[in-house]
Amino acid sequence: MTWGIDMRRLCLTIAVTALGAAPAFGDEITRGKELASRWCVGCHVIAPNTPGGDVGPPFPAVAAEPYQSETALKAWLADPHPPMPDLNLSAPEFDALAAYIMSLKPTD
Repeated sequence: MTWGIDMRRLCLTIAVTALGAAPAFGDEITRGKELASRWCVGCHVIAPNTPGGDVGPPFPAVAAEPYQSETALKAWLADPHPPMPDLNLSAPEFDALAAYIMSLKPTD
């Protein structure tokens, strides 16, 4: 019987650890905005009505594309095309940046 209790405790520990390790959606967007402010603003306008570079498309326009998705953005960011530099971001950073850009999608 103790084996069953230990297994339940192990599963609960794993679940709590996994939930604690995963950022909340709002936190991911905040992290994405921080990354954009650091790495992207030189070439992109990263938010509505803010200054930024004009080398790449404005993030609000990217988000507003009719069939844009977080998955598509992650794929694009993971395989940058010139003139976009390879920023060597981690998978969680790609996730956060894509979540931030998609948060700019109009809600009409």
